[in-house]
Amino acid sequence: MPVRALFFISSTFTVLKAFLSTSAVTVGFLGLTASAQAVTVNTAPLTDADFNTLLSSGTFTELFVAESRAGNGQTNGDYEFSINQPIPAGGGFPGPFAGATGQRQWVSGQAVDFSLSYNAITGEIAYTVGGATLSAVTSGSANEIYLRTRAQGRSGTNFSAMTLQNLMLDAGQGFQTVADLSSSAAGTDSDVDYLIISGLAGSFTLTGQQILSWDGLLPNGSRLASQIKVGIGPETEDPDSVPEPAALLG
Repeated sequence: MPVRALFFISSTFTVLKAFLSTSAVTVGFLGLTASAQAVTVNTAPLTDADFNTLLSSGTFTELFVAESRAGNGQTNGDYEFSINQPIPAGGGFPGPFAGATGQRQWVSGQAVDFSLSYNAITGEIAYTVGGATLSAVTSGSANEIYLRTRAQGRSGTNFSAMTLQNLMLDAGQGFQTVADLSSSAAGTDSDVDYLIISGLAGSFTLTGQQILSWDGLLPNGSRLASQIKVGIGPETEDPDSVPEPAALLG
C-alpha cells in the first residue's frame, strides 16, 4: 500500500473530506431525499492510527463492526466471525455483541459468500458468512461504512492476503457494484487498506465474497481479517454538486 502524506486540519469535517479526496466515485440514487441523493465510494490512504483519530475526535462514530478473521481456524475455541460492539471515542475494545460470534474452518484461497444487512428503523443487524448467520441489535441511522482489510503473518507464515471482492451495495434503490479491497503481505510484514462508503440514508445491504489466503502457518487471531465498520460521520458532499444519476464503478 503506497504511503501518502495526510494533513490534519482542526475542523473534523475538513479532516474527513481530505481523506475522501482520493479516487472518489459517485452514484446517484433517484427518489431519495436531498440530504442522501448520492453514495460515494473512496479509496482512502488511511492507517489504523488515522482511523483511531477519527474515532477519538468524534468525526466518525461506530454503530457496529462486522468482522471476519483467521481466529484459530477450528470449529471450537477462538471465533472466526462476529458482530462487534462499537469502539468508544475513548478507545478500548468492548468485544462482540452477546451471542454474535461464529466459527468456521477457512480454506486458503477459497471465496466465501457473505452478506451484511442493517435495518436503521429496528436496529437489527444480520451478518451471514458461508451460510451461517449472526444477529444483533443496535440503534442509529448509518451514513458511512469503513471497509478494512488486514494481512500480517506470524513466524512460519510465508505469505498472507485478505480480499473482499464482488461487492454489491443496496442502499435503497437496488444493488450497485462497489470496488474490491485487498491487503497482502510477505512473512511477518503487515498491510492495511481502507475503502469508505459515504452518503447512506440509514438501512443497507452489502454482499460479496471474502478470501483468506496464506502460505505456511495460518496467521491466527485478527492478523488476517476484514472489518465492515458501520457508523455515523459528517456529510462530506454537497448534494447539489453531485451529478445524478451516475454509475458506481468497480
